[in-house]
Amino acid sequence: MTVSKHRKIAKAATEVFIAKGYTTASVDEIAMQAGVSKQTVYKHFGNKERLFLAVSMAATDAITGELAAQLDASRTGTADFQSELSAFARTLARMVLTPEITALRRLVMNEVGRFPTLGRTWYAHGPGRVVTQLTPRLRELNDKGLLSIDDPERAAEDFNWLVLAAPQNKMLFGATRSFTDKEIDAIATHAVNLFIAAHRPTSGRRAGGRAVGT
Repeated sequence: MTVSKHRKIAKAATEVFIAKGYTTASVDEIAMQAGVSKQTVYKHFGNKERLFLAVSMAATDAITGELAAQLDASRTGTADFQSELSAFARTLARMVLTPEITALRRLVMNEVGRFPTLGRTWYAHGPGRVVTQLTPRLRELNDKGLLSIDDPERAAEDFNWLVLAAPQNKMLFGATRSFTDKEIDAIATHAVNLFIAAHRPTSGRRAGGRAVGT
């Protein structure tokens, strides 16, 4: 019952925060929508600020959790790493480029000036964790000579924003509300093609990232 109430409060809070904004949203309204008392909300989350932080963390953790599973499930060794990266990119785009995540991201950006912990937490649990997940795999692809990547961590950052930057800006500024599955596939394919073209090994390179003759 406790877990169920926790989830109900978090779901209600997400809906109220998105509809009203952080400042206007009230704990009374969140409690009413969740079907619990105001005291129950405080018992589970402490205060409105911590509730907002918990909602934001839950959203980003859900994304990176699925990305980790995707990376494990599609790992191909050296057989078809392009398909593997494409699958990762599609999952990243599909989960991030949604109206709900975009609305939460707007809220975080609006509140980060007076609530800096929220911005840092969103980044650490969102883009920062994506980079952390992808970096070891890019380092491995470099070491095997399949890609030429001097700085795997920076390359992982580049990969993340190649997938998300343009479509995410379109959503943030209202140029589009959502993307179809076909559009998500095109976004992922374009990003991966650019990434691989930028990191294609030269003819003199061999496995382990060393040039022949060195």
